[in-house]
Amino acid sequence: MKFLKKYGIVILSAMVLAGIFYLRYYSSTSRLLKGEKLYKQHCANCHGDEGQGLKKLIPPLAGADYVSQHKKNLPCIIRYGMKDEITVNGQSYNQPMAGILILEDDQIKSIIDYMLTSWYPEEETLSQGEVREILQNCQ
Repeated sequence: MKFLKKYGIVILSAMVLAGIFYLRYYSSTSRLLKGEKLYKQHCANCHGDEGQGLKKLIPPLAGADYVSQHKKNLPCIIRYGMKDEITVNGQSYNQPMAGILILEDDQIKSIIDYMLTSWYPEEETLSQGEVREILQNCQ
């Protein structure tokens, strides 16, 4: 009983901190796994499993200057696609990209989180609020 009185608060605090760490880690890992699954389901057929693109037809996503320069456009591009010619790493692409209208806002965020975490670890991801706001203002 003396042990619990003396160390009970320390043990309880450690358990609470461990629980918080576990939930944060699990939540983050779960979101990235969800993003990877959604990427492979909706994006990899064209952009490749590793984001390498398809020669001169479809631009790469991994290591692409366009992605890091236009990060805030990604939600709109994923949802509504693109028709314009773009330049990625000095190469021009003008193959239209169909949008994925069936994706929910949080699914789009998960795909972006997966892409940025996998291929642009120095880039900060977009918050759910930012993704929602960007999607509300797509042109």
